[in-house]
Amino acid sequence: MYAVGYVRQSKERKDRESISPETQIEKIKQFAKLQETKVVKIFRDIDISGFRVHYSKRTGLMDMLEYIKANKIKKVYVYNLARLSRRIKDFLEITNELEKFDCSVVSATEMIRDKAVNMWGVKKISNYLNRKNIPSPIDGKWTSQAVKYILLNPFYRGYLQYDGKLYESPLAPKVFSPEDWEKIQENLNRYVNLGPRGEVSPHLLTGLLVCGACNSRMEIRYNGSKRARRYICSNRQNAFVNKCPSSLLFVCDIVIL
Repeated sequence: MYAVGYVRQSKERKDRESISPETQIEKIKQFAKLQETKVVKIFRDIDISGFRVHYSKRTGLMDMLEYIKANKIKKVYVYNLARLSRRIKDFLEITNELEKFDCSVVSATEMIRDKAVNMWGVKKISNYLNRKNIPSPIDGKWTSQAVKYILLNPFYRGYLQYDGKLYESPLAPKVFSPEDWEKIQENLNRYVNLGPRGEVSPHLLTGLLVCGACNSRMEIRYNGSKRARRYICSNRQNAFVNKCPSSLLFVCDIVIL
């Protein structure tokens, strides 16, 4: 599938460096690669406000709409939805135009959707994203907590929160359909009532031991031909950067009389 990318940066933003055009382009290409999609062209509107300037006055965006129409492009990749527009009215008009060409917008938050819908756990998803060298929007490294935050956040099913209440909003990315959302929540809640790991694990100290170096949980692993049991820091085992330097902890069989 072929796609295009859209990059916008406002000169009014204080965080210009963190979401520079180069950063946006890099992440767009990474997201497209993850979805096995080829980005054939990237359109830019630099030093253009997404709130003060009507979208019809943005040369890059208008050129992109013409290109999509002429070349039957089905996806537009953006760093985040705010790059498309910060005005609700403009956002709706732009997406309505794209829908005429059967074209959808893909933001950074969509990268984990398919895996989550297919019942992958948060740890498996974070490990997969790290192996693919797909950086998280926060600090570059995906963690189980970061994935879980997205999967539990109603923002990604199209809702904004105000004064303690949720409101459906076109500014919130509808990454998950209601059916997918329910399926994901059911998957996340499977282990809520299992109790401490020690109660369901055949390994006595699982769920009780924590790493003295980084305070992460210790997990059981088997080593060598004799299958000797050992506990290893989960951060050392699964992290892809800044691995924990803690030592392995070997244990012998314990017999309780």
